[in-house]
Amino acid sequence: PITAENFATLDDGALVYCLGYFWIHWVVCVVLVWYLDNVLVAGYGTRKPLLFFLDANYWRGGKIRDVEAEDMASIPVDPNLSFMCINNEDVKAEYDRVVNAPAQGGPLVKIAKMHKRFPNRYVAVKALTLGINDSECFGLLGHNGAGKSTLINMMCGLYE
Repeated sequence: PITAENFATLDDGALVYCLGYFWIHWVVCVVLVWYLDNVLVAGYGTRKPLLFFLDANYWRGGKIRDVEAEDMASIPVDPNLSFMCINNEDVKAEYDRVVNAPAQGGPLVKIAKMHKRFPNRYVAVKALTLGINDSECFGLLGHNGAGKSTLINMMCGLYE
C-alpha cells in the first residue's frame, strides 16, 4: 500500500519520478499547443510569425494609439484600386469627416482606406472609409458578395 510515509521511497522513488515526468510532459504539451495555436491557423484567424514570442509587444499587448488626421491621410492604398468614387459627394464628405475628425469628440471607430484583395485577385472591400460615432446604431447593408462579412472579419482580426 502507498502511504504518505513511503510515497518517496516506494520502488526506489519510481512514483516520484513518474509524477515528475507527468508534470514536465503536461507543461511541454501546454506550451506546444499555445505556440502552434498562434503560428498555425486552423480555420479562421491570422497567423503570427514563427518567433512572435520574442516580440515585446506580444507580452505587453499592442498599444492602441490615437491616429491623427495626417496619419490617416498618409495610409497607403493599393495602387491598383481606385481610391474613391470622385463623382459621389457623400463618399467624399464621409472621407473628409473621418480623416479630419479630432481625436477627442470624433468618431469612436475610424476606418480609412480599408481594402481586401483575396489571392484569386477578387477585391471584396475596396478603399472603404467610415466613422462610427458614440451612441450611434450602425447598420451595414449590401447585397450578397458586397463585402460586409469580410469587413467585419477584418475589423475583428480574422483577416489581414
